[in-house]
This record gives sequence, structure tokens and C-alpha cells, in this order.
Amino acid sequence: MSRRRLADLALLCSGWAVLGLMAASAPVPLRVVATLAFVGFAPGLALRPRFSPHDRLEAYVFALAASLSLAVLVSVGLALAHVLSAWLGLTCLAGITSFAALLDLARPGAPPAGLPAAGR
Repeated sequence: MSRRRLADLALLCSGWAVLGLMAASAPVPLRVVATLAFVGFAPGLALRPRFSPHDRLEAYVFALAASLSLAVLVSVGLALAHVLSAWLGLTCLAGITSFAALLDLARPGAPPAGLPAAGR
């Protein structure tokens, strides 16, 4: 299996794995680290192939900024709908991340969803 497919599959499963940790009442430090890593980077990494950053630092900054922006947009939308909860917010972010990863899996010849190669 190619690196591209593995990265897309990891992003596809990441949000649902965090929700599984929350549902299973995993130890608090594990839930905190997994949730922060997912909310901070996964949605942005799933969207990264559409914007093609050129080096690793640019990819990390884009992933962080896009992920946190999506988290804010989801939170504000849920708050305006008067249904704000952490569980629902994470579910929305997991859905967005999964959708973006599925689009990348469906595109033949797409660049990998993970970070770009160091030589580029």
C-alpha cells in the first residue's frame, strides 16, 4: 500500500478513534493528548493536498491554522444552533476530516495527504 493511501486512511480513522477513546472512558491524559493532536492537525492535514504547501514548516503551519479555524467555525455554528457540546463538535470535525480524506483516496494520482517530502 502506498504512503499516500496510508496517510489518507490514518486521517480517515483519526477522528473516529478519538471519539472511541472518549466513549470508552480512556485515561484522561490519553484522551487529552489524542484530542489536542486531532483537533490541532488532522482536519488541516486532510485539506492540505488542495493547497499544496511547499515545505514541511509551511505544511505544519497550514495544518494548524486550518484545523483550528475549522474548530472555531464548527464551535460557533453549534453555539448559534444552541446545541454546543464537545461530543458533537468532535463528531463534526471527524466527519469533515473523513470527507476530505475520502476525496483524496478517490482521486487517482493525488499528492499524499501527509506532509510533503523534505526535498521539495
